[in-house]
Amino acid sequence: MHKLLVGFFMFIGLQGVCQEKQLLNKPYNEKYPLIGEFYSGILDLEDSLKVKNRVNSITDQARAHQDLELELEMELLWAYYLTKQKTTRDAGMHALRVLFHKSGEEGIAHIRIRALRVLAECYWNDFENYERAFEVYLQMEEALQEVTAEVYPDKLMDLNRIALAYYYFQDYRPAISILKEAVDIEETQFNSLHKANALNTLGLCYQKLEEFEASNRNFRALLELQIPETVEVWEPIAKGNLGYNHFLKKEFDAAEPMLLYDTQQAEQAEDYGLAAGALIPLAEIALLKNKLKDAEAYAYKARRYIALSGQTDRLRLLYPVLAKLTVKTRKMEQAMAYLDSAVWAQNNYHQKFSGLKLVRAEQKINRQENNLKLTAFNLERHQILQERNRILFFLAVVFVLVITVYLYFRDKHQKRMKVLQRAERNLQKAQQDLEAAGNQLKRYAQSSIQKNNYIKQLEQSTQQDDTRRVLNQLKKTTILTDDDWNRFQELFEKAHPGFIHQLKTHYHQLSQTEIRLLVLSRLLFTTKEMAAALGVSVNAIQVTRHRIRKKLGLEADVKLEFLISSL
Repeated sequence: MHKLLVGFFMFIGLQGVCQEKQLLNKPYNEKYPLIGEFYSGILDLEDSLKVKNRVNSITDQARAHQDLELELEMELLWAYYLTKQKTTRDAGMHALRVLFHKSGEEGIAHIRIRALRVLAECYWNDFENYERAFEVYLQMEEALQEVTAEVYPDKLMDLNRIALAYYYFQDYRPAISILKEAVDIEETQFNSLHKANALNTLGLCYQKLEEFEASNRNFRALLELQIPETVEVWEPIAKGNLGYNHFLKKEFDAAEPMLLYDTQQAEQAEDYGLAAGALIPLAEIALLKNKLKDAEAYAYKARRYIALSGQTDRLRLLYPVLAKLTVKTRKMEQAMAYLDSAVWAQNNYHQKFSGLKLVRAEQKINRQENNLKLTAFNLERHQILQERNRILFFLAVVFVLVITVYLYFRDKHQKRMKVLQRAERNLQKAQQDLEAAGNQLKRYAQSSIQKNNYIKQLEQSTQQDDTRRVLNQLKKTTILTDDDWNRFQELFEKAHPGFIHQLKTHYHQLSQTEIRLLVLSRLLFTTKEMAAALGVSVNAIQVTRHRIRKKLGLEADVKLEFLISSL
């Protein structure tokens, strides 16, 4: 993202007096093609003193020609330069905030929006303060609604950048809304790569939501772009994404040639992460077609490319394929290892994303606390001013009385604000802990289900007796033991406090096995998932349900789920 900022921000410009004159007293859409070289020529100078002198020289020319817009452009350039140096970053961000307000007062929209863009990128990349970055992006999105792409050529790029922030946090619907506006902007030689990026991200959003027709429509639109540079970069990506959609829809014959083309192009470009992403579904397809040598070649090449690219999140997709492959080739020890690795990689991915969400949530809470403190400070300041005026007005008559009342109300107000702030923090902390416990409980419960799903897939892919004996051993490792159940119950109590206690209090005739079944029902486990987690047959689960209904004397028209949800 940091590299994108540098590429997107340094829009063309000029070097030397003649080029500077081309920027004087011209609207942004006319000088837009010159600004990047202009920025590059100044920012490539050897030290900050030379940069500052050059900025001051152009600022003087702008003032001499009464060009306020170019003058503010120089303030933006200097603020941007300061944010790129660690020691001056805070000063640069302060200058950007001042420039945002100043350009707003002067009605120069493009300076205002671009100042917000740099500020948001600082929060996002340099401080990883995603909540503050989102706040700035919201201001930026609002400002973009006031300009057209004809007047402000960067509009498509900026909309795309805001949408990418939502996509990064898996907020696909807001991203789609912004990207739809972006792709409706007419393609030009200056925005073609940004339009391609927007179409691709829009297709990926729909892909994540399993809306494949809409996803394919955007990937095909990406292939129809006319700028040669765009075609060269994005054609293999679009075809690979179309192929992956076919794969997700189990249209394997249509998926295979597109994924192979994507792999070959990615390898030529040495984009090993992209190549690994295409090789994993290719290995899965080869397995389904019983082409074990091809599957092995694709899978192990994908593992090597993941190591080269450092994109370890892709392991959650690769390990299940390797587990199936090693079962089919009768490498049972490796199969067990890959099965455990598949569950670990999946949980690790979700934990990392949950951690990122938690960081953003904590940043939001801290921001709210600071706002509360600021509000309390402003309120107290306002009250102090009112009290001071009263004291001055009634000083001769009620001086002592006013002082006493003032101190009393100030102390009472401070205590009230502290109580409110403490209550707000406690409530948010409780909600955060409850959500974390719920997520952890869900991951814990799903680990067992994931293993059984993998084993079920392996069972369907082989008929050998010796393989089935290994699979039976694998099944035993997925059942919730007593120790597992104690940990499971501890997490359940955090997410659903009092549920088990109410069961034991109101329905003391229930056995431990029946209570466990009701707990899993509260988590919306299916009958098959309950059987897998408890290590019993589906029929045994049905018998236990019948026994519970009989013990509780439930009428035939009363559903067991209604009883569970009412506790």
